[in-house]
Amino acid sequence: MKVLSMCFSILQSIPRKKIFQSPFMKVVNEAEMMSLNQQKRIEELEAQLGEVEDIVRDLRAELREVQDELEKLTKNSMQCSSEQKSGHGVAASEEMSNVKTISDFGSVALKFCP
Repeated sequence: MKVLSMCFSILQSIPRKKIFQSPFMKVVNEAEMMSLNQQKRIEELEAQLGEVEDIVRDLRAELREVQDELEKLTKNSMQCSSEQKSGHGVAASEEMSNVKTISDFGSVALKFCP
């Protein structure tokens, strides 16, 4: 605290014109400008981060929906397979010919009974 008050009293004793021209004040001004620029950049990055977080949230929700749909189709496919294996003879072979394939999930191809 004493050091701060000493610095303050020294600055007060120097005429204002000289303070603004001193190398010390130039460094202070440059540091303030850098700080303001960095603060501005931080705010820009925080705004971008917020946008990215929103996108991630939306993608996760969409992924959950697709996973739920995939799970439903997989269960349906398993039920269809177990019904066909149960030995209904001609009915089972007819069901097999009516099986459709879903390829909307990229490389995942699922079969389901109509």
